Amino acid sequence: MTIRIATEADAPATARVHERSIRQLCSAHYSAAQIEDWVAVVSRESHLALITHPALCVIVDEDEAGIRGIGVCEPSSGTVNAVYVAPDATGQGVGTALLGCLEAEIVAAGTTQAHLNATLNATTFYERHGYSNGRPAVNTLPSGVELPCVAYSKELGVKPQNQ
Repeated sequence: MTIRIATEADAPATARVHERSIRQLCSAHYSAAQIEDWVAVVSRESHLALITHPALCVIVDEDEAGIRGIGVCEPSSGTVNAVYVAPDATGQGVGTALLGCLEAEIVAAGTTQAHLNATLNATTFYERHGYSNGRPAVNTLPSGVELPCVAYSKELGVKPQNQ
């Protein structure tokens, strides 16, 4: 397992992981129409935009076979935007490692709280990692389709200031 900052060359692979994760891991919680509208916005171009966005930190987990997961956060606001793991890599610590690195980026930015909207299939994962105060929320896709989710937050430690 290697976690590193995503590069522009990773965009096709991160988009594939993202789409596969939605199709296979989220389908038990969302309708076929919701899944199709959701994956319609996932592309090499949309991932390239994420990777090159100056306010975002985009990381990947890879092994000898390729990219197995992607994590995205906006450190300055404490927002965890995404943690997606390839279906064949679930249960191997990929999501946990990605989330830990994103939280470290948030702390390094001096932010004391992380927050996110979890997909319905991921609520147990985030609760297991200390996220709480779950309340119903909605993510609205560009098409206008609404995806029910759960809003969570977590208090994080603050990086000590150099003296």
